[in-house]
Amino acid sequence: MLAASLMLLFSCGQPKGKTSAVANDPQLQENRVEVLVFYGARRCATCHAIEDVTKAFIEENYALELEEGRLVYRTIDISLPENAAIAEKYQVASSSLIVTHWLGEKEQVEDLTRMAFSTARVAPDQFKAGLQEVIQPLLDTTPAEPCCEIPEV
Repeated sequence: MLAASLMLLFSCGQPKGKTSAVANDPQLQENRVEVLVFYGARRCATCHAIEDVTKAFIEENYALELEEGRLVYRTIDISLPENAAIAEKYQVASSSLIVTHWLGEKEQVEDLTRMAFSTARVAPDQFKAGLQEVIQPLLDTTPAEPCCEIPEV
């Protein structure tokens, strides 16, 4: 019983949402915002800018939300067979930027691909403002979840 309690206690402190590997964790928060950057094997300068500017913006402005697991950032290579299902789910066939809002099992999807391609490389400040306009209201309506409850003995 002590070992189980210690495992539960230490698992509560693990950060969520910082990398692709962590974002695939089955213990994702039920209520969260996900920023998904899809890319293929061949990438142009704009594709790289979308990923680079998005990642920097999120890390700079939403570090706490990443740590809490309320915001998840993932990059997904759609040229890999293991990512075929998620690419199909979001109907992605090339580089794309998708923001999803999960409240329980209900998902709202925002496709920011067009805005990203028109601004990420040539007007990064405008691109960041567009990201904030979408992400912030979603986070504002995403309730925080307790990490876990330690059972009484």
